[in-house]
Amino acid sequence: MENKINHNHIKNNLSILIRQDGFSFLNYKESLNGEELLHFNLGENQSKTPENLLSLISQEIDKDFIEANAIENLHICYHNSLFSLCPTTYFDEKSASDIIKYNTKILPGDYLASDEIKEANLTITYIPFNNINNYFIDLVGTFDYQHLLEPLIKINIELDQERERMLVYVEANCISLSVFQGKKLIMANSFNYQTQEDLAYYILFCIEQTKLDREEMILLIFGKLEKSNKAYSYLYNYIKHVDFLFSEIEYTFTEIQLKSFQLLFDKNYAHSLRKI
Repeated sequence: MENKINHNHIKNNLSILIRQDGFSFLNYKESLNGEELLHFNLGENQSKTPENLLSLISQEIDKDFIEANAIENLHICYHNSLFSLCPTTYFDEKSASDIIKYNTKILPGDYLASDEIKEANLTITYIPFNNINNYFIDLVGTFDYQHLLEPLIKINIELDQERERMLVYVEANCISLSVFQGKKLIMANSFNYQTQEDLAYYILFCIEQTKLDREEMILLIFGKLEKSNKAYSYLYNYIKHVDFLFSEIEYTFTEIQLKSFQLLFDKNYAHSLRKI
């Protein structure tokens, strides 16, 4: 869902990724050099509610923070399983609640947002947290927000369309993925995980369910995963072609996180991706 802002005059940007158990943010200018990606999580005993998330966010990002950093552009991305996809041809906004109710429980007061993904002829319906959106409206006025699956699908459709491919975005306790055959999306989903074995299992399970050829497909990963992780070793043993989105450049782990994070909010990401 996009609230239009002026992109012709960009100075300071704030990108926020909101998960069910916390959030991450990056405050940056034109270059990511020297910037720091910060992560904040709810305590183990805290319930994962929008109210607790807002309390956590407001402790770090308030009016003083916005003014001190001269934030002009705000981008928010929701990373959770509160979404549903529908071919745009059959999508009716009046029936959006009927589409998403089979994937997640809709509570009284929930606001449904729907964004068209023209490149894939799909519309994603999801539940942004109303209290968090209203908080940032009070802080900055207009801003962009979307569900993580939207850029994940757009990025994947721009990759090598001659091959079956799975694109996975990895966070500390959750992953989201999209699977394409040519220009056809055959799966998009999100999973919460606890261990490296869980992470590898969900990816291999989705490969099995979509009947991808592990010798021919390519698994492309970005986010919080590197070659030293156990999950990578498991996946590398079962899948012939495993790669990172930025593996052709020698980045440190921190820089990989920064580049991966910013890719989710980059309006021109399609022009910077390489073919695989």
